[in-house]
Amino acid sequence: MQHNLAIYIKAATKSYDSNKILENLSMSVERGTIYGLLGASGCGKTTLLNCIIGRKPLDNGQVWVFGEKTGTKDCGIPGPRVGYMPQEIALVPEYTVKETIFFFGRIANMDDKDISDRYYQLSRLLELPPHNQFIKNCSGGQQRRISLASAIVHEPELLILDEPTVGVDSLLREKIWSYLLDLVQVGITVVLTTHYVEECKGAHKVGFLRNGSLLAELSPQAVLTAFNCDTLEQAFLIICKDKDAGKEFNEESLLDRPSMSSSSRSFDISNYESSENINNPTKRPGKKVRTFLSINAKRLQAQLHKNWIQFIRNYLGLFFFGILPLGITLFFVYCIGGDIKRIPIGTVNAEVPGDGCKYYNKNMSAIIPDKDTYKCTFQNLSCRFLEYLDHPMVKQIRYEDNEEVLQDIELGKLVGYLFIPANFSESYQIKVDDILAVNETILEFSSIKGFMDMSNKPVGGTMKEKLIELYLDFQKDLYKDCMWDERTGQSPMKEEYLFGKKDDSFLVFMIPALILTFGYNFSIMMTSQIIVSEKSEGTWDRLLASGVSTLEVTLGHLLLQLTMALSHTFSPIIVIVYIYGLEHTGSVFHMSIVSYLTNICGLVTGFWLSFVCKNHTQAHYLNTAIIFPVTLLTGLMWPVESFPHVLQIIAKCLPMTLQAIALRNIIKKGWSIWRYEVVLANLIPLAWILVMVVMSIVHIKRLK
Repeated sequence: MQHNLAIYIKAATKSYDSNKILENLSMSVERGTIYGLLGASGCGKTTLLNCIIGRKPLDNGQVWVFGEKTGTKDCGIPGPRVGYMPQEIALVPEYTVKETIFFFGRIANMDDKDISDRYYQLSRLLELPPHNQFIKNCSGGQQRRISLASAIVHEPELLILDEPTVGVDSLLREKIWSYLLDLVQVGITVVLTTHYVEECKGAHKVGFLRNGSLLAELSPQAVLTAFNCDTLEQAFLIICKDKDAGKEFNEESLLDRPSMSSSSRSFDISNYESSENINNPTKRPGKKVRTFLSINAKRLQAQLHKNWIQFIRNYLGLFFFGILPLGITLFFVYCIGGDIKRIPIGTVNAEVPGDGCKYYNKNMSAIIPDKDTYKCTFQNLSCRFLEYLDHPMVKQIRYEDNEEVLQDIELGKLVGYLFIPANFSESYQIKVDDILAVNETILEFSSIKGFMDMSNKPVGGTMKEKLIELYLDFQKDLYKDCMWDERTGQSPMKEEYLFGKKDDSFLVFMIPALILTFGYNFSIMMTSQIIVSEKSEGTWDRLLASGVSTLEVTLGHLLLQLTMALSHTFSPIIVIVYIYGLEHTGSVFHMSIVSYLTNICGLVTGFWLSFVCKNHTQAHYLNTAIIFPVTLLTGLMWPVESFPHVLQIIAKCLPMTLQAIALRNIIKKGWSIWRYEVVLANLIPLAWILVMVVMSIVHIKRLK
């Protein structure tokens, strides 16, 4: 093979599923030349370029760049030896023009002084927008010029340009071509694709690509002479028609045409030796070959700066990340789990109908005529009981008959009603005075009947418990006024609370799972979109083509997200402990460690989603598929002990379930982070982190 080849491709085949993109394609590009790749959209141009820079592997065939197979250490491609301008803009919208050039210069390991010199040179050459203008505010043509400047800022040995002059005016396009011709004079090789077929007249060689096959590759003048055409577009049309007609030809047949002069002949690929005998060209001084097994500190620093700038200049993201979790936590603690208030309850008092209770005197409801026997005489006990319904939770509405109150319950105006029978006081008197005289009638008339609408279980169930509690308070106070032992009027079950309080709201139960759920879910939602966004915008491929490893890209995001996760860790704890005032006996530091570990698990899970998902829609679907089951099975809304046995086992294997239980015990019982149960709970998210890391590595290696 000739020594001066920069690129040599032999029998390349590439398919996606059942669609063949490249088919038995062979191609050669001489060093220090411009190679124009022509073809319609979808013919395989971009795929071919991705194979050249080592971003996509071939199914069959081989690619050599500078005498080495792409992707190998000796080749240095992907790496700073190549400058890649993808078809997408593939720039950071939150960066300014100058910051963009500096970013790609640092990715190529350039010093800031050299980058600055190159920036001002390229700014004049490509007529770049003002240095402080944001990329997102630039026009499409301006963005493509900035993209081109980013590809050539480090003066690579090989330039791969996918549609570099789209959206550029004719004068500037001519200026760019003039600059490319200057580059090849110093040995730089340029491979470009373009929709403007005629502009490739300035190339040293053009290749006509159609349906994944390279129909011909010759110098532009050779093509025009061979087909006796005035334009390359006419020649391309003739070649395509001949191919469709089944006419077989190669470069030799074109060169043998009578109209072909010897001066316009291009070198013949059939004269090359076998690919195994390629000689390594002399490398240009000052260019470092990419090291695969190391992490480049300068590239990593550039990544961290980019990610930070993207974060702080994305105001919607700042709101989503910083303010929204705080707001949701505040809404949650002040709206969820508190006591219900002013629930409408109807009352029908058959003992004292109408306004009979208006002139009721509590002191006359329990009279002790004989203090020696302590025998009480009861009257108008129904009026006394109804006074106990003057409670913040109860809105009492009085009715005269059952039919009217039942109708309002059916219409949803009431949650339930209480019916006090006639002769309630007399029947109650008999029940407490002579237990042996009690019969069905006495029991019937000495009982207050409650009718509840349980279609709304939380409200109906809560009101039922509250009404029973109010009745016991009524009975206890009644016994006290009768100078009886008030304990006989209480529930026979005596309760003592070792941990927590009787009046703790349901929110206190929910808070541990709430803290973990916020951190885990927000971490997944944030990180699951990161790599997907970079892939869809083309930034991912551009960075990897520049020599940035997948590990460096991931670390650049992970290190920043690990820092940001501290916000999701501390913000709900600060709101709940210091603003809401949650009473706790355990260490806030230990609470934070448990929460932060859950956040890390969410981060790693989100990165795995970023790797496996091809677009944002897939990421959203998988997000939902993970977040909803994990949240519901955490015990946030209801105790895990109520689950079926098999589901309990599954739930306890999920990242947050055992941690929520452990966090609850840290808060209420003062458990240490080193207690066995807490250590065991923390092992679950650690195991998930390991699983997600392994799955991500396997997926990346499979793609390679």
